[in-house]
Amino acid sequence: MPRSIAFKLVLGIGAIVALFLGTCAYLNISHGEDALIEETVQGGRLLTDSVRRGLRYAMLRDDRDAVTHALKSIGGRDDLEGIRIFNKNGRIMFSSRETDLDRKVDRDARACIGCHGSGRPVEVLDPDSLTDIYADSKGSRHLQLIDPIYNEPECSRAPCHVHPPSQKVLGVLDLQMSLARFDAGINRTRVRQFIFSLTLISMLSLLLYLVIHRMVSRPIRSLLEGTRRVADGDLEHRIPPLGNDEIGKLADSFNRMTARLGEGRDQLMQSEKLASLGKLSAGVAHELNNPLTSILVFASSMLNKTTPDDPNREGLEVIVKEGQRCREVIAGLLDFARRTPPSIREGHIEEVVEASVAIARRQKAFDRIDFNIPDSRDLPVLPMDQGQLQQVFLNLFVNSLDAMPEGGSIHIDWRLADDGFVEVNVRDTGPGIPEDIRGNVFEPFFSTKGHQGTGLGLSIVWGIVEKHGGTVLIGPDNCNGASFTIRLPAGGLTPAETADDANSGD
Repeated sequence: MPRSIAFKLVLGIGAIVALFLGTCAYLNISHGEDALIEETVQGGRLLTDSVRRGLRYAMLRDDRDAVTHALKSIGGRDDLEGIRIFNKNGRIMFSSRETDLDRKVDRDARACIGCHGSGRPVEVLDPDSLTDIYADSKGSRHLQLIDPIYNEPECSRAPCHVHPPSQKVLGVLDLQMSLARFDAGINRTRVRQFIFSLTLISMLSLLLYLVIHRMVSRPIRSLLEGTRRVADGDLEHRIPPLGNDEIGKLADSFNRMTARLGEGRDQLMQSEKLASLGKLSAGVAHELNNPLTSILVFASSMLNKTTPDDPNREGLEVIVKEGQRCREVIAGLLDFARRTPPSIREGHIEEVVEASVAIARRQKAFDRIDFNIPDSRDLPVLPMDQGQLQQVFLNLFVNSLDAMPEGGSIHIDWRLADDGFVEVNVRDTGPGIPEDIRGNVFEPFFSTKGHQGTGLGLSIVWGIVEKHGGTVLIGPDNCNGASFTIRLPAGGLTPAETADDANSGD
């Protein structure tokens, strides 16, 4: 079963946090345990030193009852398991437990290893050998402290139990403590630390899941839904804004990519549609051209033979007029269907636009139209067919003229886009293009002029621009008029591509 990114992130971060907290807890508990052990040992040393000093006077007097009574009193503490005093031969002379009296401890016993571990008595004991922590057969831990009783001048001169001055160690004070309470406290600390760490990890994991779900999972689901819908062919789908981070930028790039795919699909469909209609139109035009020419010839001949008062003259005039209109439509079809390859040579698009404007201004119909063109000439040289591109702009001018019968303005602007395309925008001050027909304006025979147009002007514009490797874009519907942008690549068509088009043409 696939796991979500949120689950994987929470699992990974949770594992890292658990490892970090576990390490910190282990180090804290170990450090605390060492500190408590050291504190317990120091307390035990203080106790053994206090016992040894408290018993010194009674031992100098050889008051065994006082020593025994004192050891029993001190050994009554819960954590003390026993206090014993050994002589140099390992015999227990005094003990808080009566059962230990007069017992002789083997030299291999824990209380004797510090002095006799090397096989012979040691006169000065190493401080590290005075402390021992061990576990019994049940796993309970114990602390054993030994405090050597050294020979003092009072001991060697006392008449009661004189010891020769050469004897350095008279015996050992042995103290045994149970670490059960200490270990129980450590275990409670470990349990509390484990519960705290588990609670902290759970809370962090929940917070991480909520944050990741909001900041990662939901945006990614939006991206996945967008890719699914685009894969199903819905190129109009757009992902809503997802912020300014990397995912938001990815969503913006996805939307731009989808928009470009939609434009490419529309252009491809338009190209295929124009190609199919071009073939059909060429065939129909050729089939109709010859009989229509014959009709016009006979009708014109008969019209020339009629007198002004001939009742058939009006009908013949209608036949000639409509036949000429049909011939114009057929001529437009032939122009649309003709695959004449561009005659490529380098030139400035500014000059082509200015020449087109000059041609339009010489026609009386454009007297009511004001042309506004920029003065700058900073565009790169383009490989192009100047005649065909001139026809492109003239067709756009004629469309603007038809949309402004009372007069108006045509504004022309050009620039070099960031992607290396040269853009020429032609905008008029007419009523504009309604939103519901914007997708049909490049279709052959589509016209809003009724019987005044053939509906082929913009289709011819599209075909010529496409031959030059460019595109035609319709401006936004809020630009106060119809707006068309011709985009031509600075590279244009190469002579080799032109030759290939000529060889593949009909």
